[in-house]
Parts: sequence; structure tokens; C-alpha cells
Amino acid sequence: MEMTNKRSMSSIEEVVINDLDILLGMAKNCPHDGGKCPLLYRLFAIKRALKIIEGKAEMAITPEFLEVLKYRHKESEGFRAVPYQDTEGVWTFGHGFTRIEKDEADVVLQMKLLKIIEGDLPIFAEEIGSLNEKRLMIFIEMIYQLGVAGVKKFKKFRKAILVDDWLECKAQMLDSRWHVQTTNRCEKLAKEFERG
Repeated sequence: MEMTNKRSMSSIEEVVINDLDILLGMAKNCPHDGGKCPLLYRLFAIKRALKIIEGKAEMAITPEFLEVLKYRHKESEGFRAVPYQDTEGVWTFGHGFTRIEKDEADVVLQMKLLKIIEGDLPIFAEEIGSLNEKRLMIFIEMIYQLGVAGVKKFKKFRKAILVDDWLECKAQMLDSRWHVQTTNRCEKLAKEFERG
């Protein structure tokens, strides 16, 4: 087969085309009945590979297919909530993840925030009732960073919310171990919480 070099072929395309040439030559002398020739199956596989390269694959990925694939992957990989070193010493987490892309992290973050809103915020129903949107966002951010147990320790802060004493809220946020651990973040949020 003569190919024109209108563009440079990738190595996979070259292998596929060379393979196809060899099989076509062999198929001419094949003693099998046409419909049963094992070479034809290989030719069909190569034809599909070429369609994949060209972006014309015919396989339909159904939701059912993805569910089974996901199940099989989970079964093989297992699940670890915290990072661990696999048999090769590579840090791994979740279902065999070694890294996470930004768009994937955005999905995880949204899910975690929704869990806080639906599961954790009701614990502080009395306090959050008087918060405007900005202060509510900061309260959620505190739960995200400190956890429910951590925010529960801010007793004077939560009492100040009940009487709309925003200056005292700021003071309590700054008078904390949290402020020592993440100074810049805490100061930024404390100022924003006071202003509302």
C-alpha cells in the first residue's frame, strides 16, 4: 500500500498500517473459507483500531457498561480513605488513585461542601439562623477546616453570633489555636466575618 505523507504519522498508525499490509498479503493465500478465516478477525480489529485513531469508533459506552466497569475496578483496587504506599512504594489513595486532576478535585470539593451543608450545619441551627450569606459561607469554611468538633470549641464565638456581636466574633476567632496554626487565613476570615 502506498501512503502519501500529507502529515507525519504517529508510530501507532505506522504499526497498524504495516500490520494491515502483511495480513492483506497473507489473506490472498489463506486456505480457510472466507467467513471463518482467523485473519479476517484480525483485519476487523485493525479496521476498528484505525477508526479509533480517526475518532470514529463505533462502540457505545452505556451507563450499564460504566457501572460494571466501575464495580470491577473497585473490586480489584479496593478503597483506602487515606494515602498509603502500594507494593511499588507509590503513594496511593481512594480506588488506586495516585493523583487527582483539578476538575476531579472540584467535584470532590463540591460533594464535601454539600455534606457539610446537609449534615453538619443543622447541628448549629441556632447560630446560623442570624447569619447573612457571607458569614454563613465563612462558618461553613470553618467547619470544612476545623471539623464540627473544632467549631464546637468556639463557645464564646458562637454565643457572640446569637447577639449579633460581630466585633466579639472577630476577637474570638483571633484568640484561638486556629489563628496560630493558619494565621493569614484566620485573620482574613475574621475580618470578613466582622464586616459581614
